[in-house]
Amino acid sequence: MGEDGEIREFTDTQGRVIKAEVLLVKHGKVHLKRNGKTFRFPFADLSKEDQEYLRKWVKENVRYWFAFKESKVEQIDKRTSKGGSKEKLATSMKHYELEIANKSGVKVEDVRVEYQLAIRREWRGGKSKQEITFMVKGEDAVDSLENTKRTVLKLKNVTLLKAKWQVKSIVRVRKSDGRLLNEAVYTDYDTRYILDGIWVKLYIGDRKIAEYKSGEKSIKNAEWGKRVGYDPIADLRHVKGFSKRSR
Repeated sequence: MGEDGEIREFTDTQGRVIKAEVLLVKHGKVHLKRNGKTFRFPFADLSKEDQEYLRKWVKENVRYWFAFKESKVEQIDKRTSKGGSKEKLATSMKHYELEIANKSGVKVEDVRVEYQLAIRREWRGGKSKQEITFMVKGEDAVDSLENTKRTVLKLKNVTLLKAKWQVKSIVRVRKSDGRLLNEAVYTDYDTRYILDGIWVKLYIGDRKIAEYKSGEKSIKNAEWGKRVGYDPIADLRHVKGFSKRSR
């Protein structure tokens, strides 16, 4: 908030001057305090210089409040490739649509939107399981949003994979007649990448005015700026068992 008790001379469009402290700017009215009493004055009736001062004051002092709502959207195109009867690789695209509703009581302008998307990789092979989360960074902007109005942003598309394969191992097996023979044993593996949450920060200039996290575990456990970077094709090459899959 601004400095308590700060007094400024305000001039209206008719040239009249009043000394007062700004308390609030809301719904086109300036709430002023003078000699212990508060009153409201039309924003549009002030001089252009005072209006510019108040716009800056709002950016620095207003307590912003926004409501957020996210939804996942899956693209229509979905491709599945097969490398054999036991090997499948499916590719799809998804993105978030983010609704931002302005509940601040004032119009907001020049809002920078920074966000991170969580991609959770689940891997299973034999009796083993593993999970890891990647973060995808993005940025957008809201040029102007009136009080009580809402806007919807389409965030980055992300590629999601789902793969199944088998890994062949040779083991020595003793037969009933006592002989040791080599036998092939196949272990089933599968992995999938899931769009699993969103973390949003809103800024005006360098001031963070709002923050939102969706409720998924991947986001609750995330750290901003950590494990950022996501290339599913390159990552899949390093997934345990995939590079040794049977041919």
